[in-house]
Amino acid sequence: MVFGNKKDHIEKAKMMNLRITSVNKLPKWAENKIKNLSEQKIGSESICVTEKVVKKISEYAKARKVNMIVMDSSNRLTEILKIKDLGSITRNVSELAGCLVLIAHHKVHFII
Repeated sequence: MVFGNKKDHIEKAKMMNLRITSVNKLPKWAENKIKNLSEQKIGSESICVTEKVVKKISEYAKARKVNMIVMDSSNRLTEILKIKDLGSITRNVSELAGCLVLIAHHKVHFII
């Protein structure tokens, strides 16, 4: 989850021991997943958004005529989702996107 410049949210995340990673770099596991998709000749793109996340993802999908958005359910963030002003990014994207949204839970393996 990306918190942008909202210092109070970052501090709450630190208190909850959430891992904060660099905004401009994908984690190694994400790079490996994208490489795996490419090897299977499945096209994919990734974007990094730091503010107005739901709006930016929806606009990006509409502008590129995306067929499907794949997001995780963020079950690991159950405690932080109780902070009222954060809301659920995955839920809101699924409601506002003009395409299919696949919500994948962790440890789900896709067999193609």
